[in-house]
Amino acid sequence: MNKGQLIGLGAGIVTLVIFLFLPVPDSMDPLAIKAAGITLMVAIWWVSEAIPIAATALMPLLLFPVFGVPGTKTTAANYGNLYVKCCSFYVNKRKV
Repeated sequence: MNKGQLIGLGAGIVTLVIFLFLPVPDSMDPLAIKAAGITLMVAIWWVSEAIPIAATALMPLLLFPVFGVPGTKTTAANYGNLYVKCCSFYVNKRKV
């Protein structure tokens, strides 16, 4: 793991922790800020390649239930979407 990956790993975790302790605006659902924190952490990990991309892609499936974010079924259903399958096939084909 290089220095950039370590920084990305730490930055993602710090971002999530900050979002977990941010005061929630009155008009916002408290779970929405948790979902935003998870999403930003995943985005940081994705860009920095802190962990393998495949593992990063599965983080919402693992973390949404842990933090009580509803919509896990919807999130999981999107992983089976035809467009996602086509894109992952294209990306894997280019790596060969």
